[in-house]
Amino acid sequence: MPSLRSLLLLLVFVVGLACQQSHAQTQVQGRITDGRSRDPLPFASILFKGTTIGVTADFEGNFRLSSPQGHDSIVVSYIGYKKRTIAIQPNQTQTLHIQLQEDAENMREVVIRPGRRREENPAHPIMRKVLEAKSRHNKTSLLAYEYEAYTKAELNLQRLPDDTQKKKLVRQVKAAYDSIYTYTSEEGEALMPVFLSESISRYYFRTRPELRREHILHTSLKGFGVEDGSLLSQLVGSSFQEYNFYENWLNILEKEFASPLADGWKLYYDYELQDSLLVEGRMCYKIGVSPKREQDLAFWGTLWITKKEYALQQLDLQVLPKANLNFVHKIAISQQLQPTAASGWLPAKTRVLIDMRRPGKEGGGVVAKFYTSYKDPLVNQPRQPDFYANPLTVEARAPQASREFWSSNRHDSLSLEEEKIGQMIDSANQLPAVKRNIRLVKALATGYVKAGTRLEIGPYPLFYTFNDLEGHRLGAGLRTTTAFSAKYRLSAFAAYGTKDNRLKYNAQAERLLSRNSWTLLRLYHSSDVEQIGLDADELSSNSIFYASSRWGSLRLPYHYQRSGLGLQTDLSRGITAGISFDHRNFEPVFAFGYRTGDEPAVLATSFRTSEVRLNTRFSWGEAYLINDFERLSAGTQGWPVLSFGYAYGIPGLLGADFEYHRLALHATQRVKMAFLGVSRYTVEAGKYFGALPYPLLKVHLGNETAFYTSAAYGLMNVGEFASDSWASLRYIHYFEGFLLNRVPLIKKLKWRAIAHGSLLWGQLSKENQQLVAPLDPGAEGVLPPPRSLSDIPYVELGYGIENIFRVFRVDAFHRLTYLELPNARRFGLKVSMTLVL
Repeated sequence: MPSLRSLLLLLVFVVGLACQQSHAQTQVQGRITDGRSRDPLPFASILFKGTTIGVTADFEGNFRLSSPQGHDSIVVSYIGYKKRTIAIQPNQTQTLHIQLQEDAENMREVVIRPGRRREENPAHPIMRKVLEAKSRHNKTSLLAYEYEAYTKAELNLQRLPDDTQKKKLVRQVKAAYDSIYTYTSEEGEALMPVFLSESISRYYFRTRPELRREHILHTSLKGFGVEDGSLLSQLVGSSFQEYNFYENWLNILEKEFASPLADGWKLYYDYELQDSLLVEGRMCYKIGVSPKREQDLAFWGTLWITKKEYALQQLDLQVLPKANLNFVHKIAISQQLQPTAASGWLPAKTRVLIDMRRPGKEGGGVVAKFYTSYKDPLVNQPRQPDFYANPLTVEARAPQASREFWSSNRHDSLSLEEEKIGQMIDSANQLPAVKRNIRLVKALATGYVKAGTRLEIGPYPLFYTFNDLEGHRLGAGLRTTTAFSAKYRLSAFAAYGTKDNRLKYNAQAERLLSRNSWTLLRLYHSSDVEQIGLDADELSSNSIFYASSRWGSLRLPYHYQRSGLGLQTDLSRGITAGISFDHRNFEPVFAFGYRTGDEPAVLATSFRTSEVRLNTRFSWGEAYLINDFERLSAGTQGWPVLSFGYAYGIPGLLGADFEYHRLALHATQRVKMAFLGVSRYTVEAGKYFGALPYPLLKVHLGNETAFYTSAAYGLMNVGEFASDSWASLRYIHYFEGFLLNRVPLIKKLKWRAIAHGSLLWGQLSKENQQLVAPLDPGAEGVLPPPRSLSDIPYVELGYGIENIFRVFRVDAFHRLTYLELPNARRFGLKVSMTLVL
């Protein structure tokens, strides 16, 4: 028999073994990321294989999973990605970095099945309560809010074609990168970073009236060709990463996407109640969403709705690859929200990934990643309206923050890859081949090439043209840069025609008096050739049409000399005013004459004018980007843009021949039409007071070319109509995919329908008609003078298809009035090239 001592020792051993076994557990922690972009996959699902024991990753893709049992594998899943089973060590603690690969086939087959038709979808009562409460939870329900925003942006080139990778420039950049860090996806695809930025800003918003402002305090910019970063500093803040899913529509890449929380939610989405779980200490419903039609601009993914408040706690959404978008393979948006002391919820973190690729399985692409976090919110303490006068401002010393500052103040630490990217880009920027190509890209974008640090040569598109009046036209120009002066810019251009043997030129001096109120003084003088009815400013948005009109046979051409002085400034938020003086000599090259009204009657062919102009532009809520001496609109928050102008012609001043008054109105607005698409209308009206020859009146712009432009009437002939009082309405509607997404076969082409119409009312007074001198209509090269419209408006209706082969657009036009006139065209086709997403 064993002794008592032996029994005690055996008991101790058994108890100890049992205790050891009871404390042993399997624990796995780590991070889940996209295997191609290296971006975190928030809210991914992790389970021990064969069990229901699992967790959901957090916003950064981090997770921790444990069990007292000995498990040998985990299963990781994320919607739109291939499920992975990963072997682990039982009863051990281990850390894993898990990368998932997209499941291209399953991404195209994701469908939410709501259940039997006779039974109400259990997700619908929840969604109805979310819609009832969204006016309280929407952050715009707050009187005001402000917070500190930290924004990080990264741009990478991926999947470069083999022929591209063999090019000397790419090989040099890759060699420079590999010497610092090997940046590849899990499948070995090379990632080529081209831009990385960080910014810290203070963002402000108030309602009644709705005003917003972002003041960018600190920036860090690393990118190909980035020099001072003055323009880019305005683009890297949180203003351009505003995603509010409580609104009905979200503007992404200038496209309108329906929100899963839109008022008409059932029209766009199917919903499925998937689970109830604890998220950040709140019990939430987990609801899956998917578009009713895969071509629609809508999201699929998951919403987490709090059970108590029916508020949106977090979301993880993507855009289907089959959505009617060009070059966009994927858009992914993840967001966490947090309640405030009031009822509104503010975003806490937002992550956006936009993956754009060329068509084809092996098409190269660009991946843009944005991350924004918010802290120190302050709500319901609105500031005075004047505080929001400039919606976007940048601290003068924003780019000068040190590495130590960023280490202490960025909201989230950089990953290893992000820490290396800046070094990689700096190294590549020193390569001579990179410097040459950056200069070439900038020249293509701006039309100017740097000649040293203080001068630029251009604009190169005007260096050569050919037409029947000038023959071969050769030109060149110069302008100064901000290295010459940040307050003054001088520019000049000269051209010579080999046929008319005339020198054309223009010179301009600008003085930027204030950047805050954008006060600009401009002095100019020019001598050149133009055509009646053509306005370079109006046609700047359609360079193809304008360029085609300057080649070949010029219609109603004239020489002019023009001098002037102008001052422009912002009076207040959204209100810009200007005053200018303009003197012009008009010398026609076509058959033209007018009666002067003298006794006896005198026939004149040229004239001079001197006029003072006053103009005002109203653009409520418009934000601007400032680039040296240019100011670019960054959007108007959906409000119409109104312009008013007045001019007075001063007789006798500098030999001016006429006294007159001119009034002009212009209004335009982009209007969201829900699932029907987007519309834009333009209203114009004007009136001249005084007897004037028709080149000084409104000669309505006709289009006899094969190219489309919204600035011209598609079937009106050049110089066909003129008016001294007129009003016009132009309307165009982009159906996006609304109509053709429902047509079998065609929907695969991603064509998009367009409809448009133009109405023009106008008249030419008898007094002005009597000024027109009689010309021999049968003489060679003689065109009849413009006609006056009658009580019947000029009407055109049209329709078209855009996105043909992703770049072409074809429009058909029908002219409905004034068909009895000579050379009137009843029907016509116009083409254009536009790169749209």
